[in-house]
Amino acid sequence: MLRDDSFFERCVQECMRENIQHHIEILKFFSLYQDLSSTIFGVIIGVSMMILASLSLVLTKTELLSFETLKFAFFFFVELLVVFGYCLMGTFLTDSSLEIPSALYNCHWYYLNEKHRRMLRIFQINSSISIELRGNGLFLIDLQLFVQIVQTTYSIFNIFTSMES
Repeated sequence: MLRDDSFFERCVQECMRENIQHHIEILKFFSLYQDLSSTIFGVIIGVSMMILASLSLVLTKTELLSFETLKFAFFFFVELLVVFGYCLMGTFLTDSSLEIPSALYNCHWYYLNEKHRRMLRIFQINSSISIELRGNGLFLIDLQLFVQIVQTTYSIFNIFTSMES
């Protein structure tokens, strides 16, 4: 059986060691990246929210089907697309990091000896912490945030539209 083969054990140990080290390096890099970019992402999302609110206000004051309305509606949808890109990136990052423990469980661990199984379990437990993109360290940047931004922008639009009537 493969468990008794020393070459197989050495290959498994080396592969696991490399993957664990690779995962640790990714976590260190992401932590550094998050420390450097968290404030930038928070500011970008905040400024985008203010731009969307301002464009909502402008759109309530322009005539329907005028050139200004089309111009500001274009800017509005471009800004929504930018925010959607950041939120989608955050969701992909979080979802991908949550797949790691499942992938570890679905490997052929039952062929491993007890020492390697233990190492795989520890790796699985350590990798169960999801990687999340945060803005200013305060809010999670994901598609749920995008939905909240769209809802808030729609509320602002409705408030200013009802004030005009």
